[in-house]
Amino acid sequence: LVLSSVSLFIAQKSISKNDINLFKIATYTTFILGLIFFVLQIFEWKELQLTSFYATDNNNNGMFYLLSGLHGVHVFGGILMLALLTIRASRNYFNIKRKNYVAVTGIYWHFVTALWLLLFLILFVI
Repeated sequence: LVLSSVSLFIAQKSISKNDINLFKIATYTTFILGLIFFVLQIFEWKELQLTSFYATDNNNNGMFYLLSGLHGVHVFGGILMLALLTIRASRNYFNIKRKNYVAVTGIYWHFVTALWLLLFLILFVI
């Protein structure tokens, strides 16, 4: 997820410089990395259930599923935004004058990344 935020930052900078080729590459990279993260999270949940880690076992497990599930919903929303960004980039919709959607998507995706880092610290480190 952090790498996808880095690639989206590169996309944001490249559209500001009107470097459309780098923008497209960074946009595609961001979408693919975000999708990989989302799929891996689904596999992680399935793996937890195979090891008998259920939300109904205790409050801590329930809180883990609640927080990670809410984050998953936000990640899915971000992936939809990234998909639209990627489709529009492939159709040459963006240029230096049409960069607002790129900026809004960036704000949302960077927030999702920061939230994931915070959740990771809370759930696994602290």
